[in-house]
Amino acid sequence: MITRLAPRTRLSRRTLGLIVGGASVSASLLVASPALAAPNTASNTASQSCWENVDTGATGCFDSALDEREQIELATGRPLVAVETGSANASRSATSASPTTASATTADYLLVTGWDGINQTGDSKSYLTSNTTGCGAGLNFGFQNLQTWSDRFESIQSYNGCLTTLYADINFGGAFTGLIATSNDLGTFKNKASSLDVG
Repeated sequence: MITRLAPRTRLSRRTLGLIVGGASVSASLLVASPALAAPNTASNTASQSCWENVDTGATGCFDSALDEREQIELATGRPLVAVETGSANASRSATSASPTTASATTADYLLVTGWDGINQTGDSKSYLTSNTTGCGAGLNFGFQNLQTWSDRFESIQSYNGCLTTLYADINFGGAFTGLIATSNDLGTFKNKASSLDVG
């Protein structure tokens, strides 16, 4: 079987120039036009705040621009009690949130939130419990390895009667600072915590 090839077409220099010039114009339009250019994924990614239930192991994350308490309640389907330790309402709320009340079994209690910015700004990591109303009577919660949150906390808030101690190394080792009810600027301990104890 013989296959016939199409005759070669010879392009003039002028035709080649038009083809190359047209391709250059098309490429420059793609680069110059913001509507046609690829989106900048770095600036379009929302910063994330996360939470973890220390009793159930449930976790979740949400856009840091959203209200933390509201997002946790939406995700868990349970009310979140978050009385800042040291606030004027702390003693009154501690009485109303005792373990003997019916709400103790149907609510989650925030233990601590740490932010990667001073003044409680930026991304945050929150720890909460379902089995108790917070800290007290010698009850402590230990987080021996903050993993992706190691060396990130710049400000911190404890809740529901808890006080937080930060450690520079995992497994509660190295330098430490605590007992913290609230700190809008961890000062020399900024970006150093790798484990924490809440009690």
